[in-house]
Amino acid sequence: MSRLLKSFFYKVSKDITFRITLIVGVGVAVFMTLLYFVIGLFMDEQMEMTTLTGQSMLVGSFSPVQSFGFAIPINIAVFIVLEFTQGTIRNKIIAGYSKFKIYASLFISGLALAFALLLTYVATCTLFGAIFGGFDLSVTTMAGMSGIGTGVITAEYIIKYVILALFSYCTIIAFSVFIATLCRNIGPCIPLILITIFGIYYLTMLFGVAVSTVNSIMDASQNALVELKEAMAQETNPNAIAAYEEQIAEVEKTIAGTQSTYDTVNIIASILKCVDPQYGLANTDFIREGDKSFTVMDNLTFFGGIGGNLAFTAAFFFGGACLFKKRDIK
Repeated sequence: MSRLLKSFFYKVSKDITFRITLIVGVGVAVFMTLLYFVIGLFMDEQMEMTTLTGQSMLVGSFSPVQSFGFAIPINIAVFIVLEFTQGTIRNKIIAGYSKFKIYASLFISGLALAFALLLTYVATCTLFGAIFGGFDLSVTTMAGMSGIGTGVITAEYIIKYVILALFSYCTIIAFSVFIATLCRNIGPCIPLILITIFGIYYLTMLFGVAVSTVNSIMDASQNALVELKEAMAQETNPNAIAAYEEQIAEVEKTIAGTQSTYDTVNIIASILKCVDPQYGLANTDFIREGDKSFTVMDNLTFFGGIGGNLAFTAAFFFGGACLFKKRDIK
């Protein structure tokens, strides 16, 4: 196994494509930072928030469908397909290596390359974001880089998000290796990977928007109900009390009509937190404390996301290894 890994990394170290990809990643990171800096010059005062900060760039740069994120699985797939088209896999089998070890080496190598590209991009985004906008965990900034929203990005959220993002990339790379070894051709490989990743991510984000909308309607209605009852309790005029009763009845009707949808979407959301590998990255939740909103990630999203990604990673790895063992290498 160690020889297979050394051979692959030696080949990559001499490959100009990988070096170019790293340079492109740094370039994209600098460009995105400058772009947000320019946007911030026009929007910060209007939105009463800071558009560009180190923490916002740190969180946003992990997104698998923005900027450089989607290029990572493509590069991994290309490197693996080249192992087939250049006859490297066939030579390894002739040399006596088992197909399982070869597949495992491809997966481990893919992870190493992916994290090298990802962390280079993330580090550059965070560094330049901190240079231009600072790294202050008490300011309101763009907290929904991969979704919609603004708030204070807390240290707890950053830790949970980064850990979950790394596990999510394990799933993405496991899937990319699976598709690359299955297709062994760049033509169908790249579209399959991109369509799947983008499809899951944006469907999850759209569902998250629907959940947030339903929850907002329910919260607003419940708050309005409480306020109306408190106001009615202080009222002595019979006509005013009757008016309050009519308003309360209307709000209660809205709550009753929304309750079924509210319960359904939240049950689905709870399930997705454990079975959707992109849920924690595609949606950003907020809580309101005083005059500020704070980003949060509940424990079900965090631990459920880790468990779900581990399950998907294992499924793609062992499923791919089994298929790889059964197919002939030409």
